[in-house]
Amino acid sequence: MIAIDYGRLYASAPAAKAAPQPPAAPAPPPSPQPDPLQDPKAVAVEVHDRSATVYTPNGKGGLQASGPPAAEGSGKFSGFLRKTFLPSNYPSQVHSDYVPFRKWASVANFAQSGLEFFATQGILAGLGLSASAPTVATIGFFAKDALNFVGQIVGGAVARKADIEPVKWYARAQTISAVSRVAQTALIVAPGAFWVLAPASNAANAFASAIKGAATANIDNHQALGVNVGELKAKNGNQDLVTGAVGASLSIGLSMLAGKVLGAWGGPAVAVGMAALNLVAVRKAAAALEMDDLAEKQIRRLVHQQIVADRNCTPEDFADDRALRKLPDGPEIEVGVGLKEIAIDAAHFDRLRALYGADRYLLDYDGDKIRIVLAENADPEDQGRAIYQAQLLSELVSSPGYQKMVARGGDARARMEAMEVSHRALPGDFKTWLSQLQALGWETSRIPIDAGKVRVRWKPLPAAAQPTLSLGDFRKLLA
Repeated sequence: MIAIDYGRLYASAPAAKAAPQPPAAPAPPPSPQPDPLQDPKAVAVEVHDRSATVYTPNGKGGLQASGPPAAEGSGKFSGFLRKTFLPSNYPSQVHSDYVPFRKWASVANFAQSGLEFFATQGILAGLGLSASAPTVATIGFFAKDALNFVGQIVGGAVARKADIEPVKWYARAQTISAVSRVAQTALIVAPGAFWVLAPASNAANAFASAIKGAATANIDNHQALGVNVGELKAKNGNQDLVTGAVGASLSIGLSMLAGKVLGAWGGPAVAVGMAALNLVAVRKAAAALEMDDLAEKQIRRLVHQQIVADRNCTPEDFADDRALRKLPDGPEIEVGVGLKEIAIDAAHFDRLRALYGADRYLLDYDGDKIRIVLAENADPEDQGRAIYQAQLLSELVSSPGYQKMVARGGDARARMEAMEVSHRALPGDFKTWLSQLQALGWETSRIPIDAGKVRVRWKPLPAAAQPTLSLGDFRKLLA
């Protein structure tokens, strides 16, 4: 997917006309850089990130390498900074959202480090220990890794959700962490609340640490366009190290200054300001990411909007209008269950196999939950198609039209009829639907779905020929 800077596509509003000015002399065209291969002796040129190496015969049957003068602005110091803080072959091998995201992520890390300083002050005050700046800085530095370790344990059970929706959980983790740090800072003025605030805030921060780690791993994979995920992560760590040190150092000065003005309330006041800065920066960083993956909820929301409004929404539509993100109440959907979870008899299993034919999933509704059994060779596209049908079925069984089916043929027959109808209403060519979504800005190369690990192999039965059902006709059945 190509990122487009829409701000460059539109001219600003015309300004008031000014007096005509004589045309300026045209700027001279830039001097073309000579091609090293024009040298009669050169046989090859090896291009690097910011330089090139020219190979010429050495007169002894071999080749000798020589480099042209360094390009302007690529001195030793700037080269050192580039190698220390940016991935190799930047910017060609990072996503276009890398710089805007890292800019705001660094601001968030700056504020987070300041919050850690004040939080450590609060913990020490709650314990009745001295909260001198050097002590706080030292303990805070070593406590950080300990909290991260605890966080991996506490938040591990939820970290999988960050694989499905990394942008949302990145923002949530940062918010939880900021709030927990402010709570710890409050111990400076309320040390008696230590046994309530300290355990609760530590647990919350540990949880946030694990979630942030999982979300950030997905963001790093998204932004690394080459075989450079590890290097990108390391360079991001270097950036965070610097911004964290600056944030902690500035917090020491602000703590002393605010203490003279506000007394014991100085630290908590500055911490609230740091938390506000952190939350603003996190929101900006999340907005900068172009990770519009077609996850499970996005597919369900898209299907719902197709039914109620006959439209395909863009990622911007969902970002701008929270009402579009709301899904109607319906049965729970479970993906990747085993056959025993469906609790079917042989005759019902045969009906499912005949309904889905060569499809690489079996979808069943028992009146309570919609459960999806995945075949061994089911790929993300198959799972996406199953989610599409599951949302159609959810809309149907929650409608007055389904109650008419029940009144007409009973519960069991109505459930089977609803599954048949929702299957007939699927897009005839799911790949075409994905292509349409990609044209609207959705990322369809990755369809993350929170599916169970169970996969099943079964003998398919020939599917009975059934006419397809348009969404318009499906919509009529809901009434």
